[in-house]
Amino acid sequence: MAWSPSLPYEDLPPLPPDIEVETPTVLRAVIGARVALASFDALAKALPNPDLLLNPLSLLEAQASLEVENLVTTTDELFRAASFDPYAPAVAREAVRYREALWQGFSRLKTEGAISEELILGVCSDIRGEHTPVREDELVFIGNPVTRTRAYTPPVAPGSHLEKWVAFVNHPARLDPLITMALAHYQFEAIHPFSDGNGRTGRILNVLMLCASGLLANPVLYLSRHIIASKADYYARLSAVTSAADWEGWLLYLLHGVEQTAADMTAIVHQILAAGDELGQLIATQLGRQQNGLVAILMRQPYARISDVVANCQVSRPTASSWMNALAGPSGPLTKIKSGRTALFLNQPLIQVLRRSGPSGVSAVSGSADSRVT
Repeated sequence: MAWSPSLPYEDLPPLPPDIEVETPTVLRAVIGARVALASFDALAKALPNPDLLLNPLSLLEAQASLEVENLVTTTDELFRAASFDPYAPAVAREAVRYREALWQGFSRLKTEGAISEELILGVCSDIRGEHTPVREDELVFIGNPVTRTRAYTPPVAPGSHLEKWVAFVNHPARLDPLITMALAHYQFEAIHPFSDGNGRTGRILNVLMLCASGLLANPVLYLSRHIIASKADYYARLSAVTSAADWEGWLLYLLHGVEQTAADMTAIVHQILAAGDELGQLIATQLGRQQNGLVAILMRQPYARISDVVANCQVSRPTASSWMNALAGPSGPLTKIKSGRTALFLNQPLIQVLRRSGPSGVSAVSGSADSRVT
């Protein structure tokens, strides 16, 4: 029976597909992606302070993943929310939840050594902030919620499909891990196992699969930025697999995304390191001496509080306050911002890098999730 967007897609393709997916063209793309990914991973592992990378980049991935679904927040709002600013917009706080779901999933992966169904449920539940079970006999569709026009209708009861997905991911038939990740991402979105949160969960699972395979030491591949930049092509390639079994087009799209993302992130890491050097020099000028511990605190994320300095630099509150206010002077690298009764201090060298590195088209907070992908 031919596929129809208005009917539940119960006859999902097998994993791996029953056609040759490691074609010469695909394997050439795999080589390029693996070289770029290995270069980025080596740089990330060589950092003397991994927090310089892990904290800000995982938040940028969270920001971009939400923007795929038209949930948009500015970089400044995002990092203020991560600094426990109670006045940060709801979408920014949702992005922080995504970051926490990513790290909780990674922690569970390291403990269990595999991507289990329980891990997947935990990721989606953390994203949504509530327990989220797999759908049972619930008819949902992807399309226009106003006109009810359907672009795709997933299986009615996805539980058995998800079990097969987990088995494939953990025993991928000797395929290259990048190809496994790309095949699995299509299938996960086609299964659509949850009533909401599927797109965000699937994008976290992409990174966890690369960590499980040993291609990444930490879950910081900023792949959602590539999806934002090529959103129409992303949906078109997914749809072409469903409607025409065009696996090669989909694989080439995602492999190119991995290669481009890894190269971009290598450049971003160098920019973050340069911002740290600049901040260290400015602190030495303002305070009259090097303060490496203070630099480390301020580079974890662009907003910091006096209490952060007290807790991590083992100094008194008056000393921490004196440092931060001096650095927020007219020629200093920090900007002091009031948030209720709390003072936040913005690291200008770092925030400038992160603003440039954020997903394209970031503007003020906007509407609700795109009905095409949840």
